[in-house]
Amino acid sequence: MGELSCTPRGRFEFIWHPDAARRWGTGSYPLSLSLPLYPDIPANPAAAESFFARLLPEGHILTQLELEVGVARGDTLGLLSKIGAECAGAISVINLDEAPPADEPAQMQKLIPGELDEMVRQVPVDPFGFRRHRGRRSLAGFQGKLLLCKDEQGSWAVPLGNTPSAYILKPDLLREGSASDEAYCLSLANRLGLTSIQPELFTTQDGIQVLAVNRYDRYINNGLACRLHQEDTAQALVTAIIGDTRYEGTGGRSLREVAAVVRDHCLPDDLPKLLRYTTFNVAIGNADAHSRNLSVIMPPEGSPRLAPLYDVGCTVLRPVFGNTAAMFVNGQRDITQITGSDLVAEASSWGIPRTEASDIVANALAELGEILVRPKKSSRQTHATYNLIVRRCRALKPNSVPDIFTMIMPRGIPEAHPSASARCVGTLTRGVPCSYRALPDSAYCGIHKKNYR
Repeated sequence: MGELSCTPRGRFEFIWHPDAARRWGTGSYPLSLSLPLYPDIPANPAAAESFFARLLPEGHILTQLELEVGVARGDTLGLLSKIGAECAGAISVINLDEAPPADEPAQMQKLIPGELDEMVRQVPVDPFGFRRHRGRRSLAGFQGKLLLCKDEQGSWAVPLGNTPSAYILKPDLLREGSASDEAYCLSLANRLGLTSIQPELFTTQDGIQVLAVNRYDRYINNGLACRLHQEDTAQALVTAIIGDTRYEGTGGRSLREVAAVVRDHCLPDDLPKLLRYTTFNVAIGNADAHSRNLSVIMPPEGSPRLAPLYDVGCTVLRPVFGNTAAMFVNGQRDITQITGSDLVAEASSWGIPRTEASDIVANALAELGEILVRPKKSSRQTHATYNLIVRRCRALKPNSVPDIFTMIMPRGIPEAHPSASARCVGTLTRGVPCSYRALPDSAYCGIHKKNYR
Protein backbone atom coordinates (compact mmCIF):
# COMPACT_ATOMS: atom_id res chain seq x y z
CA MET A 1 0.00 0.00 0.00
CA GLY A 2 2.75 2.44 0.90
CA GLU A 3 6.03 3.09 2.68
CA LEU A 4 6.25 4.59 6.17
CA SER A 5 9.45 6.21 7.40
CA CYS A 6 10.68 8.79 9.86
CA THR A 7 12.68 11.86 8.90
CA PRO A 8 15.84 12.91 10.80
CA ARG A 9 13.69 15.46 12.64
CA GLY A 10 11.32 12.76 13.81
CA ARG A 11 8.43 13.54 11.44
CA PHE A 12 6.39 10.71 9.96
CA GLU A 13 6.49 10.36 6.20
CA PHE A 14 4.07 8.09 4.37
CA ILE A 15 4.34 7.67 0.59
CA TRP A 16 1.75 5.74 -1.38
CA HIS A 17 2.87 2.86 -3.58
CA PRO A 18 2.32 3.56 -7.31
CA ASP A 19 -0.02 0.56 -7.56
CA ALA A 20 -2.33 1.98 -4.86
CA ALA A 21 -3.93 4.53 -7.16
CA ARG A 22 -4.60 1.89 -9.80
CA ARG A 23 -6.30 -0.31 -7.22
CA TRP A 24 -8.31 2.23 -5.21
CA GLY A 25 -8.31 5.38 -7.32
CA THR A 26 -6.68 8.77 -6.86
CA GLY A 27 -8.31 10.82 -4.12
CA SER A 28 -9.86 7.79 -2.40
CA TYR A 29 -9.49 6.91 1.31
CA PRO A 30 -8.45 3.24 1.52
CA LEU A 31 -6.34 3.73 4.66
CA SER A 32 -7.82 6.64 6.61
CA LEU A 33 -10.29 9.47 6.07
CA SER A 34 -7.40 11.75 7.02
CA LEU A 35 -5.06 10.33 4.35
CA PRO A 36 -6.40 10.80 0.81
CA LEU A 37 -4.56 8.78 -1.81
CA TYR A 38 -2.35 10.97 -3.98
CA PRO A 39 0.58 8.83 -5.20
CA ASP A 40 2.89 11.72 -6.08
CA ILE A 41 2.38 13.68 -2.85
CA PRO A 42 3.62 12.55 0.61
CA ALA A 43 0.83 12.31 3.15
CA ASN A 44 0.30 15.03 5.73
CA PRO A 45 2.91 14.23 8.44
CA ALA A 46 0.54 15.10 11.32
CA ALA A 47 -2.20 12.89 9.86
CA ALA A 48 0.26 10.04 9.29
CA GLU A 49 1.54 10.25 12.86
CA SER A 50 -1.98 10.46 14.31
CA PHE A 51 -3.08 7.39 12.35
CA PHE A 52 -0.07 5.12 12.84
CA ALA A 53 0.72 6.03 16.45
CA ARG A 54 -2.84 5.10 17.41
CA LEU A 55 -2.28 1.55 16.26
CA LEU A 56 -0.26 1.06 19.46
CA PRO A 57 -1.47 0.64 23.04
CA GLU A 58 -1.11 3.40 25.60
CA GLY A 59 0.12 4.02 29.14
CA HIS A 60 1.98 1.32 31.03
CA ILE A 61 1.17 -1.30 28.36
CA LEU A 62 3.06 0.77 25.79
CA THR A 63 5.97 1.26 28.18
CA GLN A 64 6.11 -2.48 28.94
CA LEU A 65 6.20 -3.34 25.23
CA GLU A 66 8.96 -0.81 24.53
CA LEU A 67 11.06 -2.43 27.26
CA GLU A 68 10.26 -5.96 26.11
CA VAL A 69 11.02 -5.25 22.45
CA GLY A 70 14.07 -3.12 23.22
CA VAL A 71 13.20 0.15 21.48
CA ALA A 72 13.66 3.66 22.82
CA ARG A 73 10.77 5.29 24.63
CA GLY A 74 8.61 7.09 22.11
CA ASP A 75 10.05 5.26 19.08
CA THR A 76 6.67 4.67 17.48
CA LEU A 77 7.98 3.47 14.14
CA GLY A 78 10.56 1.18 15.76
CA LEU A 79 7.92 -0.46 17.93
CA LEU A 80 5.43 -0.81 15.08
CA SER A 81 8.08 -2.54 12.98
CA LYS A 82 8.43 -5.15 15.76
CA ILE A 83 4.81 -5.76 16.77
CA GLY A 84 2.70 -4.22 13.98
CA ALA A 85 2.20 -7.26 11.76
CA GLU A 86 -1.40 -7.35 12.98
CA CYS A 87 -3.10 -4.12 14.03
CA ALA A 88 -6.68 -2.91 14.27
CA GLY A 89 -8.37 -3.11 10.89
CA ALA A 90 -6.48 -4.60 7.94
CA ILE A 91 -3.16 -2.87 8.61
CA SER A 92 0.21 -4.61 8.79
CA VAL A 93 3.32 -2.55 9.55
CA ILE A 94 6.39 -4.63 8.76
CA ASN A 95 9.92 -4.14 7.50
CA LEU A 96 10.08 -4.43 3.73
CA ASP A 97 12.45 -7.40 3.89
CA GLU A 98 10.20 -9.30 6.35
CA ALA A 99 6.95 -9.38 4.40
CA PRO A 100 5.37 -12.86 4.66
CA PRO A 101 4.13 -14.61 1.50
CA ALA A 102 0.65 -13.47 0.54
CA ASP A 103 -0.51 -17.09 0.26
CA GLU A 104 0.90 -18.20 3.61
CA PRO A 105 -1.53 -20.74 5.10
CA ALA A 106 -3.31 -19.99 8.36
CA GLN A 107 -1.48 -21.31 11.40
CA MET A 108 -2.40 -21.48 15.05
CA GLN A 109 -1.13 -23.17 18.19
CA LYS A 110 -3.68 -24.65 20.56
CA LEU A 111 -3.14 -23.64 24.18
CA ILE A 112 -2.35 -26.50 26.54
CA PRO A 113 -4.33 -26.88 29.81
CA GLY A 114 -3.42 -24.12 32.25
CA GLU A 115 -1.60 -22.05 29.64
CA LEU A 116 -4.40 -19.54 29.18
CA ASP A 117 -4.63 -19.01 32.96
CA GLU A 118 -0.91 -18.27 33.04
CA MET A 119 -1.18 -15.86 30.12
CA VAL A 120 -4.01 -14.01 31.89
CA ARG A 121 -1.92 -13.68 35.06
CA GLN A 122 1.02 -12.35 33.05
CA VAL A 123 -0.92 -9.69 31.09
CA PRO A 124 0.46 -6.75 33.18
CA VAL A 125 4.07 -7.73 32.36
CA ASP A 126 3.52 -9.59 29.08
CA PRO A 127 0.77 -7.76 27.15
CA PHE A 128 -0.57 -9.61 24.11
CA GLY A 129 1.56 -12.61 25.19
CA PHE A 130 4.50 -11.18 23.26
CA ARG A 131 7.16 -12.64 25.52
CA ARG A 132 5.64 -16.11 25.51
CA HIS A 133 4.82 -16.48 21.82
CA ARG A 134 6.73 -13.60 20.18
CA GLY A 135 3.51 -12.63 18.47
CA ARG A 136 3.69 -9.40 16.48
CA ARG A 137 0.30 -7.98 17.37
CA SER A 138 -0.87 -4.62 18.59
CA LEU A 139 -4.14 -3.07 19.72
CA ALA A 140 -4.89 0.39 21.09
CA GLY A 141 -6.03 1.10 24.63
CA PHE A 142 -4.83 1.33 28.21
CA GLN A 143 -6.11 -2.06 29.35
CA GLY A 144 -3.96 -5.16 29.05
CA LYS A 145 -5.40 -7.70 26.61
CA LEU A 146 -4.76 -10.97 24.85
CA LEU A 147 -5.41 -11.49 21.13
CA LEU A 148 -6.39 -15.07 20.35
CA CYS A 149 -8.40 -17.25 17.99
CA LYS A 150 -10.23 -20.57 18.24
CA ASP A 151 -9.49 -23.82 16.46
CA GLU A 152 -12.07 -25.99 14.71
CA GLN A 153 -13.05 -27.58 18.04
CA GLY A 154 -13.64 -24.17 19.65
CA SER A 155 -10.52 -24.34 21.84
CA TRP A 156 -8.42 -21.24 22.47
CA ALA A 157 -5.36 -20.94 20.28
CA VAL A 158 -2.57 -18.46 19.52
CA PRO A 159 -2.50 -17.26 15.89
CA LEU A 160 0.88 -17.70 14.25
CA GLY A 161 2.57 -16.02 11.33
CA ASN A 162 0.19 -13.94 9.23
CA THR A 163 -2.93 -15.49 10.76
CA PRO A 164 -5.14 -12.78 12.33
CA SER A 165 -6.65 -13.00 15.77
CA ALA A 166 -10.44 -13.19 16.06
CA TYR A 167 -11.01 -12.52 19.77
CA ILE A 168 -9.95 -9.94 22.33
CA LEU A 169 -9.64 -11.18 25.92
CA LYS A 170 -9.88 -8.56 28.67
CA PRO A 171 -9.11 -9.86 32.18
CA ASP A 172 -10.54 -8.16 35.26
CA LEU A 173 -7.23 -8.26 37.11
CA LEU A 174 -8.41 -5.82 39.81
CA ARG A 175 -11.45 -8.03 40.46
CA GLU A 176 -13.77 -5.00 40.44
CA GLY A 177 -16.51 -6.53 38.31
CA SER A 178 -15.53 -4.69 35.13
CA ALA A 179 -15.59 -7.82 32.96
CA SER A 180 -19.10 -8.90 33.94
CA ASP A 181 -20.34 -5.31 33.77
CA GLU A 182 -19.05 -4.82 30.22
CA ALA A 183 -20.45 -8.21 29.21
CA TYR A 184 -23.86 -7.17 30.55
CA CYS A 185 -23.81 -3.81 28.73
CA LEU A 186 -22.57 -5.41 25.50
CA SER A 187 -25.34 -8.00 25.66
CA LEU A 188 -27.88 -5.17 25.94
CA ALA A 189 -26.28 -3.37 22.98
CA ASN A 190 -26.31 -6.60 20.99
CA ARG A 191 -30.01 -7.19 21.62
CA LEU A 192 -30.71 -3.61 20.54
CA GLY A 193 -28.83 -4.14 17.27
CA LEU A 194 -26.14 -1.61 18.22
CA THR A 195 -23.27 -4.10 18.05
CA SER A 196 -22.35 -7.42 16.48
CA ILE A 197 -20.18 -8.30 19.47
CA GLN A 198 -21.29 -11.35 21.43
CA PRO A 199 -19.55 -11.31 24.84
CA GLU A 200 -18.34 -14.45 26.58
CA LEU A 201 -17.35 -14.64 30.25
CA PHE A 202 -15.17 -17.24 31.92
CA THR A 203 -13.21 -17.47 35.15
CA THR A 204 -9.67 -18.79 35.48
CA GLN A 205 -8.65 -21.23 38.18
CA ASP A 206 -7.20 -18.24 40.03
CA GLY A 207 -10.64 -16.64 40.18
CA ILE A 208 -9.88 -13.95 37.57
CA GLN A 209 -12.90 -13.15 35.45
CA VAL A 210 -12.16 -12.68 31.75
CA LEU A 211 -14.31 -11.06 29.09
CA ALA A 212 -13.83 -12.46 25.57
CA VAL A 213 -15.31 -10.56 22.64
CA ASN A 214 -15.34 -11.39 18.96
CA ARG A 215 -13.59 -8.72 16.89
CA TYR A 216 -15.94 -6.69 14.73
CA ASP A 217 -13.00 -5.92 12.40
CA ARG A 218 -12.72 -9.62 11.60
CA TYR A 219 -15.09 -11.89 9.71
CA ILE A 220 -15.05 -15.64 9.26
CA ASN A 221 -14.64 -17.10 5.78
CA ASN A 222 -14.40 -20.89 5.40
CA GLY A 223 -13.65 -21.16 9.11
CA LEU A 224 -10.79 -18.67 9.03
CA ALA A 225 -10.65 -15.11 10.38
CA CYS A 226 -10.21 -12.41 7.73
CA ARG A 227 -9.45 -8.74 8.28
CA LEU A 228 -11.84 -5.85 7.75
CA HIS A 229 -10.32 -2.39 7.70
CA GLN A 230 -11.41 0.29 10.16
CA GLU A 231 -10.14 3.37 11.96
CA ASP A 232 -11.33 5.21 15.04
CA THR A 233 -12.70 8.72 14.76
CA ALA A 234 -9.70 10.18 16.60
CA GLN A 235 -7.55 8.94 13.71
CA ALA A 236 -10.00 10.28 11.15
CA LEU A 237 -9.96 13.70 12.84
CA VAL A 238 -6.12 13.89 13.07
CA THR A 239 -6.17 14.20 16.85
CA ALA A 240 -2.86 15.17 18.46
CA ILE A 241 -1.07 12.36 20.28
CA ILE A 242 0.57 14.57 22.92
CA GLY A 243 -1.22 14.38 26.26
CA ASP A 244 -4.46 12.58 27.03
CA THR A 245 -6.53 13.70 24.05
CA ARG A 246 -9.11 10.97 24.45
CA TYR A 247 -11.38 13.29 26.39
CA GLU A 248 -12.97 16.52 25.25
CA GLY A 249 -12.18 18.15 28.59
CA THR A 250 -8.43 17.62 28.04
CA GLY A 251 -8.23 18.64 24.39
CA GLY A 252 -9.94 15.68 22.74
CA ARG A 253 -12.62 15.64 20.09
CA SER A 254 -16.30 16.52 20.56
CA LEU A 255 -19.43 14.67 19.55
CA ARG A 256 -20.14 17.38 16.99
CA GLU A 257 -16.77 16.72 15.33
CA VAL A 258 -17.38 12.96 15.33
CA ALA A 259 -20.85 13.56 13.90
CA ALA A 260 -19.32 15.63 11.08
CA VAL A 261 -17.12 12.66 10.09
CA VAL A 262 -20.15 10.36 10.10
CA ARG A 263 -22.34 12.83 8.21
CA ASP A 264 -19.75 13.63 5.56
CA HIS A 265 -18.35 10.15 4.88
CA CYS A 266 -20.66 7.39 6.13
CA LEU A 267 -24.03 6.01 5.14
CA PRO A 268 -27.16 8.19 5.58
CA ASP A 269 -28.52 5.98 8.39
CA ASP A 270 -25.31 6.27 10.39
CA LEU A 271 -25.95 9.73 11.82
CA PRO A 272 -29.21 8.62 13.52
CA LYS A 273 -27.33 5.49 14.61
CA LEU A 274 -24.69 7.69 16.28
CA LEU A 275 -27.50 9.34 18.26
CA ARG A 276 -28.73 5.90 19.35
CA TYR A 277 -25.19 5.04 20.42
CA THR A 278 -24.97 8.28 22.41
CA THR A 279 -28.35 7.74 24.05
CA PHE A 280 -27.33 4.21 25.05
CA ASN A 281 -23.99 5.36 26.48
CA VAL A 282 -25.67 8.07 28.53
CA ALA A 283 -28.37 5.67 29.75
CA ILE A 284 -25.86 3.07 30.98
CA GLY A 285 -23.58 5.69 32.56
CA ASN A 286 -20.65 5.18 30.18
CA ALA A 287 -18.46 8.25 30.70
CA ASP A 288 -15.62 6.66 28.68
CA ALA A 289 -17.30 6.95 25.26
CA HIS A 290 -14.54 9.02 23.66
CA SER A 291 -13.58 9.39 20.01
CA ARG A 292 -11.28 6.37 20.19
CA ASN A 293 -14.25 4.22 21.18
CA LEU A 294 -16.21 5.19 18.07
CA SER A 295 -14.91 3.84 14.78
CA VAL A 296 -15.62 3.70 11.07
CA ILE A 297 -15.54 0.54 8.96
CA MET A 298 -13.65 1.07 5.68
CA PRO A 299 -14.85 -1.70 3.35
CA PRO A 300 -12.91 -2.52 0.16
CA GLU A 301 -15.93 -1.43 -1.88
CA GLY A 302 -18.63 1.11 -1.09
CA SER A 303 -18.97 3.88 1.46
CA PRO A 304 -17.50 3.82 4.97
CA ARG A 305 -19.99 2.99 7.71
CA LEU A 306 -20.20 3.47 11.44
CA ALA A 307 -18.65 0.51 13.25
CA PRO A 308 -20.58 -1.52 15.83
CA LEU A 309 -20.58 -0.20 19.37
CA TYR A 310 -17.73 -1.51 21.56
CA ASP A 311 -15.99 -0.90 24.90
CA VAL A 312 -19.21 -0.07 26.74
CA GLY A 313 -19.75 -0.25 30.49
CA CYS A 314 -21.14 1.64 33.44
CA THR A 315 -18.08 3.69 34.35
CA VAL A 316 -19.82 6.17 36.68
CA LEU A 317 -19.99 3.47 39.37
CA ARG A 318 -16.21 3.04 39.25
CA PRO A 319 -14.39 5.82 41.16
CA VAL A 320 -11.40 5.90 38.79
CA PHE A 321 -13.59 7.38 36.02
CA GLY A 322 -15.85 9.86 37.76
CA ASN A 323 -18.90 11.50 36.16
CA THR A 324 -17.28 13.70 33.52
CA ALA A 325 -18.42 12.59 30.08
CA ALA A 326 -15.64 11.80 27.61
CA MET A 327 -17.51 13.92 25.09
CA PHE A 328 -19.99 16.50 26.35
CA VAL A 329 -23.64 16.43 25.32
CA ASN A 330 -25.06 19.87 24.52
CA GLY A 331 -22.29 21.34 26.68
CA GLN A 332 -23.23 19.22 29.73
CA ARG A 333 -20.10 17.71 31.24
CA ASP A 334 -21.62 15.58 34.02
CA ILE A 335 -23.02 12.45 32.40
CA THR A 336 -25.42 11.89 35.30
CA GLN A 337 -26.97 15.31 34.63
CA ILE A 338 -27.49 14.88 30.89
CA THR A 339 -31.17 14.96 30.01
CA GLY A 340 -33.15 13.74 27.03
CA SER A 341 -33.51 17.36 25.98
CA ASP A 342 -29.71 17.64 25.96
CA LEU A 343 -29.52 14.63 23.65
CA VAL A 344 -32.08 16.18 21.29
CA ALA A 345 -30.30 19.56 21.29
CA GLU A 346 -26.93 17.87 20.65
CA ALA A 347 -28.35 15.91 17.71
CA SER A 348 -29.91 19.09 16.32
CA SER A 349 -26.44 20.65 16.21
CA TRP A 350 -25.38 17.72 13.97
CA GLY A 351 -28.13 18.51 11.49
CA ILE A 352 -30.79 16.02 12.62
CA PRO A 353 -34.20 17.77 12.74
CA ARG A 354 -35.37 18.26 16.32
CA THR A 355 -38.57 16.24 15.90
CA GLU A 356 -36.67 13.34 14.37
CA ALA A 357 -34.00 13.51 17.08
CA SER A 358 -36.70 13.47 19.78
CA ASP A 359 -38.27 10.37 18.23
CA ILE A 360 -34.89 8.61 18.00
CA VAL A 361 -34.09 9.29 21.67
CA ALA A 362 -37.57 8.27 22.83
CA ASN A 363 -37.52 5.05 20.81
CA ALA A 364 -33.99 4.20 21.94
CA LEU A 365 -35.01 4.51 25.59
CA ALA A 366 -38.22 2.55 25.06
CA GLU A 367 -36.34 -0.27 23.31
CA LEU A 368 -33.76 -0.38 26.09
CA GLY A 369 -36.53 -0.60 28.67
CA GLU A 370 -38.18 -3.44 26.78
CA ILE A 371 -35.11 -5.68 26.82
CA LEU A 372 -33.68 -4.68 30.21
CA VAL A 373 -33.24 -7.74 32.38
CA ARG A 374 -31.95 -8.02 35.93
CA PRO A 375 -28.56 -9.79 35.75
CA LYS A 376 -28.35 -13.20 37.40
CA LYS A 377 -25.40 -14.62 39.32
CA SER A 378 -23.29 -11.60 38.50
CA SER A 379 -21.16 -9.08 40.34
CA ARG A 380 -22.40 -6.33 42.63
CA GLN A 381 -21.15 -3.86 40.01
CA THR A 382 -23.46 -5.36 37.36
CA HIS A 383 -26.49 -5.28 39.65
CA ALA A 384 -25.73 -1.65 40.42
CA THR A 385 -25.49 -0.99 36.68
CA TYR A 386 -28.95 -2.49 36.19
CA ASN A 387 -30.43 -0.25 38.89
CA LEU A 388 -28.72 2.80 37.43
CA ILE A 389 -30.07 2.11 33.92
CA VAL A 390 -33.61 1.81 35.30
CA ARG A 391 -33.28 5.26 36.87
CA ARG A 392 -31.55 6.84 33.88
CA CYS A 393 -34.18 5.64 31.39
CA ARG A 394 -36.75 7.47 33.47
CA ALA A 395 -34.68 10.64 33.86
CA LEU A 396 -33.67 10.88 30.20
CA LYS A 397 -37.18 11.45 28.89
CA PRO A 398 -37.04 14.40 26.47
CA ASN A 399 -39.41 17.16 27.54
CA SER A 400 -40.99 17.26 24.10
CA VAL A 401 -42.18 13.63 23.99
CA PRO A 402 -44.52 11.55 26.19
CA ASP A 403 -43.13 9.90 29.28
CA ILE A 404 -41.49 6.69 28.04
CA PHE A 405 -42.14 4.84 31.26
CA THR A 406 -45.73 6.09 31.38
CA MET A 407 -46.25 4.35 28.05
CA ILE A 408 -44.51 1.06 28.82
CA MET A 409 -44.90 0.55 32.58
CA PRO A 410 -48.16 -0.68 34.18
CA ARG A 411 -49.78 1.40 36.88
CA GLY A 412 -49.27 1.09 40.56
CA ILE A 413 -45.87 -0.61 40.67
CA PRO A 414 -44.76 -0.62 44.31
CA GLU A 415 -41.74 0.93 45.98
CA ALA A 416 -38.11 0.97 44.92
CA HIS A 417 -36.06 -2.17 45.16
CA PRO A 418 -34.03 -2.13 48.41
CA SER A 419 -30.78 -2.90 46.59
CA ALA A 420 -31.00 0.27 44.51
CA SER A 421 -28.30 2.76 45.39
CA ALA A 422 -30.81 5.61 45.45
CA ARG A 423 -34.59 5.83 45.72
CA CYS A 424 -36.11 6.43 42.30
CA VAL A 425 -39.44 8.24 42.35
CA GLY A 426 -41.43 8.95 39.21
CA THR A 427 -44.86 9.92 38.03
CA LEU A 428 -46.94 7.30 36.27
CA THR A 429 -50.16 7.67 34.33
CA ARG A 430 -52.64 10.23 35.69
CA GLY A 431 -49.82 12.09 37.41
CA VAL A 432 -49.89 9.96 40.56
CA PRO A 433 -46.46 10.12 42.28
CA CYS A 434 -45.11 6.69 43.13
CA SER A 435 -41.85 4.84 43.26
CA TYR A 436 -41.15 1.65 41.39
CA ARG A 437 -39.03 -1.44 41.82
CA ALA A 438 -37.65 -4.26 39.75
CA LEU A 439 -39.17 -7.71 40.12
CA PRO A 440 -37.21 -10.65 41.56
CA ASP A 441 -34.22 -12.02 39.70
CA SER A 442 -36.38 -14.43 37.69
CA ALA A 443 -38.45 -11.63 36.14
CA TYR A 444 -37.94 -8.82 33.71
CA CYS A 445 -37.66 -5.20 34.77
CA GLY A 446 -40.97 -3.31 34.84
CA ILE A 447 -41.80 -3.38 31.18
CA HIS A 448 -43.59 -6.62 30.39
CA LYS A 449 -47.10 -6.59 31.83
CA LYS A 450 -47.37 -10.37 31.84
CA ASN A 451 -44.61 -10.49 34.46
CA TYR A 452 -46.46 -8.28 36.92
CA ARG A 453 -48.94 -9.51 39.46
